[in-house]
Amino acid sequence: MLGEQLRLTPKNLSISIVSHGHGQKVKEVLKDLQPLMLGGAQVLLTLNIPEDEKFLDELLIKPELIRNASKKGFGENHNQAFLRVKRAWFAVINPDTRIDPEQFEGLDIFCQSRSIGVIAPVVIDALGNVESSARYYPTLRRLFKRVGNRLLGKELYPDYDSRVATVASVDWISGCFMLFYSRAYDLIGGFDSRYFMYLEDADVCLRLHLAGFKVLYCTKLHVIHHGQYASRSQWRHFYWHIRSMTRFLWVSRKFKWD
Repeated sequence: MLGEQLRLTPKNLSISIVSHGHGQKVKEVLKDLQPLMLGGAQVLLTLNIPEDEKFLDELLIKPELIRNASKKGFGENHNQAFLRVKRAWFAVINPDTRIDPEQFEGLDIFCQSRSIGVIAPVVIDALGNVESSARYYPTLRRLFKRVGNRLLGKELYPDYDSRVATVASVDWISGCFMLFYSRAYDLIGGFDSRYFMYLEDADVCLRLHLAGFKVLYCTKLHVIHHGQYASRSQWRHFYWHIRSMTRFLWVSRKFKWD
């Protein structure tokens, strides 16, 4: 499937983005990616629901379009896009993420080992605050502690300190930006589509670890995420979150975390 070249160059990179009617947001991230596309990067845009495609008209280089006949979940959409990938690196990027293409260049130094499963930079919000995008695996103890601290009004600290080291090995990283070694992604079968909307990222990182690959968090690079955190305000998303969390806790129950 893949050649031996591991360098993270545009010609060795495929990027998957899924739009759920987010055309204007997608347009902005595609503008960010134009220099990489000019250099030969493959960008796959999945339209999960029908939408006005005029937002693509302003782009010098347009992505490869995948138009879904029926709505799919996060993991299923990216797995579908991966079927078109023949490059060493496969990036999954949310449509509400903004990226400086130089961040990919910065990741190159870490992307020259076949032991890497997935790598991601620090994620910050629109105000420059560091998001908790690298985390310990969820356990009942950790969940109860987190909920208790929130109810008590205590400050919730990140699991990993982005101010130390240059790159850290972590349990799992947020699905808003994930750069996979394609061979590792293919080996584990990509995302588990039985999850819906939440915890697909934790599950795929767990399976990469179990297959012997590293999950890395690069603390000296960043992307900007305009997240909505719908599970905190919409009951349907909250239900999906609880359902996915229950599945993850069941699947991972035989493993012992610190």
